[in-house]
Amino acid sequence: MRTILYTAPNILAGKSKAKLSPANTVFQAEMLALKAAIEWANTANEDVNIWSDSESSLQALKSFNVKSKITQEAQMTLLENARIRLGWVKHT
Repeated sequence: MRTILYTAPNILAGKSKAKLSPANTVFQAEMLALKAAIEWANTANEDVNIWSDSESSLQALKSFNVKSKITQEAQMTLLENARIRLGWVKHT
């Protein structure tokens, strides 16, 4: 079970849960979480920063050679909305 929290300044903006198959990779789980956050941010009528510690997922979103449907769908949403920005936070 993966829990995804979306926050805006000082408030919890949204929350969702997803049960993943044991066959899912960590990368797939991270990308699903980013895609959910991107979809939520696309509905916000303001600038949104999404921070992730998944450097590989963030790099995949920048790539032109993507085979993953999940990643492609997230990329399309990002291309449609310049108010969504992604950032990497080093995991300690």
